[in-house]
Amino acid sequence: MGLQSSRFISVVVLAVIIVTSFLVAHQLNLYDTFRIQVRNRPYFRQPIYHSPSLDELRFGAPQTLALPDIIKALYKPLVTPVAASSFVDRHGRKHELPGDPVWIRSLGRRLCIVDIDTRPLDEENMIMNPAQMNWDNFQPVSAGMLNHYMYALIHGYTYHFIRTPPAPDRAPYWTKIPALASTLSSSQCDITISIDADATFMNLNLPFEWLLNRWRYTRHTSLMMAVDPLAPQNMDAARNNTNLNAGFVIAQNLPRTHEILQAWASCPDDEVRYPECGRWKDPWPAEQAAFSEYIRYEFDREDDIRTIECGEANGFPESETECQGMFLRHHWTLKELTKESVVDALMPGMMARFHADFVDRKDEVVVTRANNEFPEL
Repeated sequence: MGLQSSRFISVVVLAVIIVTSFLVAHQLNLYDTFRIQVRNRPYFRQPIYHSPSLDELRFGAPQTLALPDIIKALYKPLVTPVAASSFVDRHGRKHELPGDPVWIRSLGRRLCIVDIDTRPLDEENMIMNPAQMNWDNFQPVSAGMLNHYMYALIHGYTYHFIRTPPAPDRAPYWTKIPALASTLSSSQCDITISIDADATFMNLNLPFEWLLNRWRYTRHTSLMMAVDPLAPQNMDAARNNTNLNAGFVIAQNLPRTHEILQAWASCPDDEVRYPECGRWKDPWPAEQAAFSEYIRYEFDREDDIRTIECGEANGFPESETECQGMFLRHHWTLKELTKESVVDALMPGMMARFHADFVDRKDEVVVTRANNEFPEL
């Protein structure tokens, strides 16, 4: 994307956020002007209804609304039902469930999305820096994390950035495994999504429970990961099968899950159980290679580890591979494209919402002149 195009997108994103904040802060009832059922636009094949839960935003005494409230209010009419039989994406493509849904209600705060990193990420134009960020110069990994944060806000999930201490004798990626395990408990998360910062949720209005249903992730499934592209460097040394990508892991709080995660973390140190796994302490693909070469073959029950086609949850269109990232893009190369994916995910729903409001209020905003005469002064 050229500099001019990048600046244009930046201005559009900023303008949308400012207008949205202005409208809600002045307590215009956005839902009342969005009662129409949109039937002909592919992005909204599901009916959109007025929701009375926004009564608190009606005209009244001034009140301060937090950004999470604004985002949830804006997206609420757009969210696909968890148990919907199909979903039409922003390109007009219809995706269907393979069978009856397992997950029929939102998990809410019991579904957690976590970014795990050893880096402080507090330099200029990074996510932890409190100074005003410049979108043109904002770091791609920070943009990816904001995508995760926004997705969690829209659906009422828990989001955490987990900063782990560096491991003294191995690559920092290894710290993700015990950190992921630490989130799975009766007091925290039933399901945790560990996601790399260069990955993005591409359909912000699509609940993750719908994806769990599509991918046949049951209440007995421990782990789920996407397959890597077919390439020599992505084949495991044990059986020459394609690696699973550890940049997107879905884990459920089950005893078997904890057993798998503990085995995975111990792989480089247990030469008896996992001969030569120690060679993956540091070099890429580190923990990912250990998982694909050893762990997935040891834990081979049907519900231990399930896979997702890479076309749906790995890669990106410019990768020139079979991995197109339909629901979740992962920029393992060309990481600068992460920012473009963040914008691609944000703008369709945001602008469609404003367009629907415009159409619903066209009697107010459209002026039709009877002639082209100048007015008399």
